[in-house]
Amino acid sequence: MVSLKVNFKKKDLWLLSAIIVFLVGVGYVIAIGSGNYMVQGHDASELTGVCKTDGTGCPTSVGGSLAFGAWVDISSTPIDGSSQTPFSSDGFIVTYGNSYNSIIIDTPDGTTRCKLELGHGNDRTGNMCPIKKGDTWSIWSNVAGGLTIYWIPIVSGSSGSFGSWTTTDSLGNILVADSVYKADCDGFISFSADSAGTGTFIYTDSSNPPTTAVAGSDAINSDEAGNAPVKEGEYVRISTSAASFTGSIRWRPIGSCSLIKQ
Repeated sequence: MVSLKVNFKKKDLWLLSAIIVFLVGVGYVIAIGSGNYMVQGHDASELTGVCKTDGTGCPTSVGGSLAFGAWVDISSTPIDGSSQTPFSSDGFIVTYGNSYNSIIIDTPDGTTRCKLELGHGNDRTGNMCPIKKGDTWSIWSNVAGGLTIYWIPIVSGSSGSFGSWTTTDSLGNILVADSVYKADCDGFISFSADSAGTGTFIYTDSSNPPTTAVAGSDAINSDEAGNAPVKEGEYVRISTSAASFTGSIRWRPIGSCSLIKQ
């Protein structure tokens, strides 16, 4: 039989006692945290890297980086609104040409996702829309010809991917005009309004409320629409001079997050 004997001298007990006191003290500090000392453990405000119920606090990895591939000319695409084959990766469609043009992502209810109606006659306008892998899509233009169309794929090696379009904020409420939202990850905002001639614009920057106009229109004889990227941690609002906003606002995140109403 193997026996083990440990002999402690008086001086060893002092060292052992000091180690025990140190470990207990460290454990107490960790348990109390930086909040109210009467409340042991950690409260929600101390959590990091955890998505809270209001949409805040999500780790950076929920978003991600994007690496762009080469521009691909797809100008031969029909511009009659017919449904096109889904792409095998996330990416962007960019259009440029005479008069107004639209990009539509098909859904069961036929909802327009990215739309631009600005030009008249020979005016030249452009549009850009984030397309999610597997989504059907179509392009419509009121001018036959003269429309340049490019596809910019998101290549392998990117750590982020497009989420689905949503019309609600982090609490499930419908996104509305003239309200300020904070982006909890990078993403894209898009609006389409049935309010010709009034002026509707996207504002986004690090201020609350944001004051930098980045997209929008004040079309005279057509609906208004706009699309813009929004940076994580910055604010965005859709501002309209119309008495009431009639249309829709949509958010497509890179990763998974929501807009947080301020």
